[in-house]
Amino acid sequence: MICSSALSDASLIHYMKSIFDLITVVPEEVIKMSEKELERILHKMGRSSMNAGNILAMTKNVLDEHNGQVPADWDAMTKFHGVGQKIASVVAYEAFGIFRIPVDTHVLKFAKYFGWCGDNATAYKCQEDIEGWMPEINWYRVNNTIGSFCQLARSNKVLLYSEMDKMRMGLINPKFDMVHFLKEYVCVWESNQYRGKER
Repeated sequence: MICSSALSDASLIHYMKSIFDLITVVPEEVIKMSEKELERILHKMGRSSMNAGNILAMTKNVLDEHNGQVPADWDAMTKFHGVGQKIASVVAYEAFGIFRIPVDTHVLKFAKYFGWCGDNATAYKCQEDIEGWMPEINWYRVNNTIGSFCQLARSNKVLLYSEMDKMRMGLINPKFDMVHFLKEYVCVWESNQYRGKER
């Protein structure tokens, strides 16, 4: 996940599969590698020097302070080198079922547009704001759904904002109806895109 900031989800999965073929991804094995060795393996993913250093520093922390296991603790994860609130939130849910809202650039843009957070909110403040009013059971849906929608439309900002305008105008209560509406909307939108490619 440390390498994910410069990649789309699909690219990350593709590169991670090839990395798993090259090395055994457990702390006891990763820590034996030099930063240069790890950098060579990560170079296609971008920011390889920074990521290699962060991964080794985090690995040492996991071994020295957490008995070789990533802790099931969001606050502890955010203290690792190269791990911010967004990455910690994704890992907390995917690995341990701990609900947090991962705020990336897509979610931040979307949240500001719909008034889920203040116009000048940072990613951290945006997460704090949304978690303050949205029922916890819906938290895990936010990043996946909004991220999917924005990645589908990222190459066409005019399309993205026109579709967001349609959603905003069609909602009576944007805070609580949006999550369910958006999930259905993305499914329909993806289905239409797929049918269009088949023609």
